Amino acid sequence: MEIKFDKDYLFIEDAPKHILDWYGWKYKTSAHTDGGILSVHKGVLKSLYKIFDKNIIWNNALDWCAGDGGVGMMLLGSKMVNNINFMEPYPKALENLHENLSNNNIFANVFELDKIKNLTGKYDLVIANPPHNRIPTLQRMYELEWIRKNKVYPLKYEDALLDFNKKNPHRQFDYWWKIHIEFFENIEKNLNPNADVILIENPLTFNPLFWEWGKTNLKLKCWIDNNQIKEFSFPQVVLHFKYE
Repeated sequence: MEIKFDKDYLFIEDAPKHILDWYGWKYKTSAHTDGGILSVHKGVLKSLYKIFDKNIIWNNALDWCAGDGGVGMMLLGSKMVNNINFMEPYPKALENLHENLSNNNIFANVFELDKIKNLTGKYDLVIANPPHNRIPTLQRMYELEWIRKNKVYPLKYEDALLDFNKKNPHRQFDYWWKIHIEFFENIEKNLNPNADVILIENPLTFNPLFWEWGKTNLKLKCWIDNNQIKEFSFPQVVLHFKYE
């Protein structure tokens, strides 16, 4: 599948909305709502096939921090889930998400929540491309000269500082990992026995102990990063947790 779009639109402040052919769906997205999945979807899918049997099918899944639904729609289009629900608090993303579900006749629950503690339902799979602690991520990327070498410009460092000071409220970053902590403290009540949890993270600021911040029975089973999967265009790591 070839995704075609203006190479610069992801990084324009007032980015237009695009409708793409997305795993058999018509997918409406923009720079403010896609969460970066347009750049990493091939790597994420290949990572899932590497971790699990290619014939695996989860019955009931949740796309947490869903944005406009790109990850969940990818799983549905790839026949990896029978049912998918979405959780997202950001109004601009929700607008696209609801339109994407309606336009594609996808029947799913959409939880307009920002706290896992308020989530209902039980799931066999929770997958997410959650917000990152963007300022140290960018700082590390500049230190490693990753941006210059790879000609990737996700966000100017000065813009990240504005985000940190809440002057760009449309962007959601996970300052001090509060979103992650709340997730690990509360997700257990929503998991079926032997459920899988997949998190798509940025390894440049990845804290290998952050899952211990919450009291949980989630066990890290493996991870796959851009050193193993060439389809990732910039540093990413896919983490697989098992509920035991």
